[in-house]
Amino acid sequence: MKILLISKWVAGATRGDFFYPGAWRDTYELALALTNERLEVAILTSQVRPEHKSRFRLEFGLSLRKSNIKHYFAPTYSAFGAEWGLVRLKLFLAELRTLWAFHPDIVQYMQFGASLLYPWLKGIPLIFYSCYLFAPYANEKKDLAAKRLDWGIPDTVLNKFWLMGWNLLYLCLSYLFGAMTLPQMAKRGALFALMHEKGFQKARRQFGRTTSVAYIQKGVDLPHAVLDPRNLKRPNDKILFIGSILYGKGIFDLLEAMRLLQKKLPHVKLTIVGTGPESLVQQMLAFIKIHRLNVTYEGSKHYQYKWKLYDNHTIFCLPSYSDAYPSVILEAMAVGLPVVTTDAVDSPVTHDRSGLVVPVGKTEALSNAMYQLLTETNKRQKMSQAETREVIKYSWVQTAKQFSKFYRELLQSNT
Repeated sequence: MKILLISKWVAGATRGDFFYPGAWRDTYELALALTNERLEVAILTSQVRPEHKSRFRLEFGLSLRKSNIKHYFAPTYSAFGAEWGLVRLKLFLAELRTLWAFHPDIVQYMQFGASLLYPWLKGIPLIFYSCYLFAPYANEKKDLAAKRLDWGIPDTVLNKFWLMGWNLLYLCLSYLFGAMTLPQMAKRGALFALMHEKGFQKARRQFGRTTSVAYIQKGVDLPHAVLDPRNLKRPNDKILFIGSILYGKGIFDLLEAMRLLQKKLPHVKLTIVGTGPESLVQQMLAFIKIHRLNVTYEGSKHYQYKWKLYDNHTIFCLPSYSDAYPSVILEAMAVGLPVVTTDAVDSPVTHDRSGLVVPVGKTEALSNAMYQLLTETNKRQKMSQAETREVIKYSWVQTAKQFSKFYRELLQSNT
């Protein structure tokens, strides 16, 4: 059986520091897991920027080649603004070429999104595997503006008119034989697979009468899991954040909470790993300097280096405004690192059992939660044990087995 995974995102697709989009992480991990099910897998993504190609090859390319996974690239970079129509058209043409070159039995997008593929599939099942929970959040416009400024095409009058033409063309083609929205996708016959429970329930209520909606939980790389976290010797005063430098990830809430926390625990330390639009990175660094926070910003680190980071910190914090089963929370749980997150995040964290969940946007509550875990060793140890028992259910191996069964049932029903 041949499976084609399509993602408009890929690591190293942006200017500046090396960026790891969540959709690419999921694509990469699922592709590797599917090959263990003896499936032939190919990936289609946008291009990696020239300055990041050598790093991409070392972190991902060699593993893909070792697993005999073909990686096709569309002749475009990821879109962050007005260029979306042109990017989608280039991706569509690459999708057609890949269909003819690879001859897949299943085509699977790794996010909900627009597509023009429907008339060319000729009976090939089309699946969208994604989260479905997101809602507007405070300062979302600032995130979008920063992405467009630092990662998008220069905003000139000539560019605007040129891109508007491509966008209009894509809209017309989508109206004729494609789909832009989830209701349109469902009517065209696309199948939905959700990677988290709340998203599945929401999608089933809205689209269950129109198309098939399945729940196939997102996985985590369990070979790195710690079976007994009591054997680990971790520091008592180090907080870890791994994620994009965006308002939506709650990074600025975390810094304010850190300012409050240092008044109670002067020696507490925070490590920030990740990257984002340069304007937001500089804003973050300025806040750290002005308030003299004990924060180390490490930028973008090697994909596998994260496991050392988890082992060398006391707790993990991700105070997002909108997130569904973030990989970093699953990874922290897999190594028994207690998690502090918000009620806007759909994750396996159970409040006061495998972590602490605070109201989103409440920096004082966030600070208090981190203080509680940093100062109560017994509580941390109990949470570590509860986490590792819980997360054992969330492996990419299990996800791949579920998908393999799902694919075979689809193909059998089509014969």
